[in-house]
Amino acid sequence: YAVFLCRTGRVDEGVKRFVGVAKNKLYRSPEGAYTNAGVCLREAQRFDEASEYFARALAVRPNHAEAAFQLADLDMQRGMLVEARSGIDRFLTAFRPTPDLLLLAVKIARAQNDRGAEERFARRLRVEFPDSDQMRQLPPLRTGSRASRCSIRSREPLPERPPYRPAPGGARSPASATKLRWSKSRCS
Repeated sequence: YAVFLCRTGRVDEGVKRFVGVAKNKLYRSPEGAYTNAGVCLREAQRFDEASEYFARALAVRPNHAEAAFQLADLDMQRGMLVEARSGIDRFLTAFRPTPDLLLLAVKIARAQNDRGAEERFARRLRVEFPDSDQMRQLPPLRTGSRASRCSIRSREPLPERPPYRPAPGGARSPASATKLRWSKSRCS
């Protein structure tokens, strides 16, 4: 019923219902009720209050991914990139990520022009959630980034230098015929 109240513009009544549920000792997930109250307030453009409810949800259950996402996304929307990044970093350091959080982390790092972090978050999203919708939404990495400059171009065998004559008593390493080709730029 609280969701209905929020959707029909009766925000204060909806938030009051969510808070009542959150304070009920028999309700097992008060963090969800606080998060829903925050979403209700966010949709009503009451950002400061929404932020408080997302923070309450995280105080009750620090590993509640939806509250972490909502708070960081709200901070990013409001141009508070340092706060958004701090919240994402804190969550991802301590808890299992979600595809939504990793995609948001990529967007925040990009907004901060932090290419290294953008690439790390994008890599985690690709590795940990390769089939996710968020992976398909991942924006292409910008050219000139360290990852694109320092990636392996191919694993093709390099041509032999004719004629090859090993040093006397020296054995030829089997790995010497296949070497990695790196891009020409310096990657250190």
